[in-house]
Amino acid sequence: LATFLLLFASLSANSESYYVSNNPATVSNVVEVIQGHKFIVDIAEPHPLAGNITIFLAETYSPKVETPCVKESELGIQAKEYVAQQLATAKNIELTHYRKTSKGAIAGVSLDGLDLAEDLIKKGLASKEYYYFRAYYCNAYMALEFGWKAENEDSLKAISWFKRSLF
Repeated sequence: LATFLLLFASLSANSESYYVSNNPATVSNVVEVIQGHKFIVDIAEPHPLAGNITIFLAETYSPKVETPCVKESELGIQAKEYVAQQLATAKNIELTHYRKTSKGAIAGVSLDGLDLAEDLIKKGLASKEYYYFRAYYCNAYMALEFGWKAENEDSLKAISWFKRSLF
C-alpha cells in the first residue's frame, strides 16, 4: 500500500505534463491522417505541443481502417478520407482543450470554427462510444453487450441493439 501511495504521489507531482489547456494551438501543417479520429500534425514554436504530434479527437471514435470486418473497414476508409479532405481545405485548424499524453494529445479540433468531432458524428462517420462500429457491423456479442448496457437507461436503444445482434 505504501508503494502504491508513493507511486500515486509521484504521478500527481508529474501531472503538469498531463494538463488540460484552454490556450488553443494552431496547426501549421497536417502530416498524416491515420484514422478518422487520429492524425499527425505539426505545431509551430513556441507552444507546449510544438513539433510533430499525434492528435486523438476527444471523446470520438471512428471505425478502424484495417480490420478483418469488411463493413467497418469500408466505413473507416470513408471517415479517413473525409477527415483528410476537411483538414486539407481548412484555412485555420486549432486544437482546443487539449490534454497531452504519452502517445500524443487528446484534443478538440476546430476547422474554421467548425467542431470536427461533432461533424463526424453528425455524418455517421464517428461515435462517442468505443467499439460502436465493431458491435454494429461485425460482432453480435458486442451488440448484445451494448443492449444490456442501455437496458436500464433507454429501452428503445436497448431493443435496437438486441435486434442488431440477431443480424
